[in-house]
Amino acid sequence: MLSSVLMFIAPVLIMTEENNRAMQTFVYTEIIDLTDRIRNTGCLTGSMYLNFLNALEDTGTIYDIEIQHFQTEDEIGVQMNSTDRILETLADDGVYRFRSGDVIKLKVKKQDGTLVGFYGGKIKDESY
Repeated sequence: MLSSVLMFIAPVLIMTEENNRAMQTFVYTEIIDLTDRIRNTGCLTGSMYLNFLNALEDTGTIYDIEIQHFQTEDEIGVQMNSTDRILETLADDGVYRFRSGDVIKLKVKKQDGTLVGFYGGKIKDESY
C-alpha cells in the first residue's frame, strides 16, 4: 500500500515543482522584457505596463510589483521615485519618462512576500 501511495504522490509533487519553476521562469522573462524595453526607449507607457500586468495575471497568481527610478541630479545627488509616483504619473500623463543614465529596478513578489525576480539597469536611450 505504501508503495502505491508513493507511486502516485511522488509524480504529483515532481510535476507541481516543475510547474512552479516554469511559472517563475515565465514571470522572470516578463520582468526582463519590460525592463529592457524601458531601458531601450527611455519611457514606460500605459500599454507597456498593462501588457505586463495582463501577462502576470495569466499565471493565476497575484503579485506585488515594485518599480524604482533612480535619477542622478548634479545639485542634489541621487533622487528615487517609487512605484506610487511612477504609477501616478503614468495615470495622469499616459507615459513615465526616464533620462539617459537614470537607473530602473523592477521587483516582483508573490503576495506572501516570496521574491519571484528582480531586474534593472541604466536607461540607454530617450526615444520619446
